[in-house]
Amino acid sequence: MYPTLLQIGPFTLHSYGFFVALGFLAGYFLVRKEMDKRGLSMELTDQLFFFVIVAGTIGARFFYFGAVKFVLGICGLSRKSRNGTFQMLAYVSH
Repeated sequence: MYPTLLQIGPFTLHSYGFFVALGFLAGYFLVRKEMDKRGLSMELTDQLFFFVIVAGTIGARFFYFGAVKFVLGICGLSRKSRNGTFQMLAYVSH
C-alpha cells in the first residue's frame, strides 16, 4: 500500500486517513439508509454522526495503545528467556 495517495503542494492525502474517512462515510450512508427503511428520524443520524466519529477515534486509540502495552509487557516478562526473538522485539519496540 502506498502511504501517500496524492500530494499537491503542501497538501498531502495519506492513504490511512483516506480509508478511515471512507469507512466513516460508508457507515454513515448505510445507517441512514437503514433508518429511512425503518421509518426512523434522519435528524438523529445526523446529530449522532459527529459523536460516533469522535468516540470511535478515541476508542481506537485507547485500544491500540492498550494492545501495544500488552505486547511490550509480554516482551518485558520474557527478557530472561534464552530466545533472542523476544529480546529483539522488546529492544526494537522501545
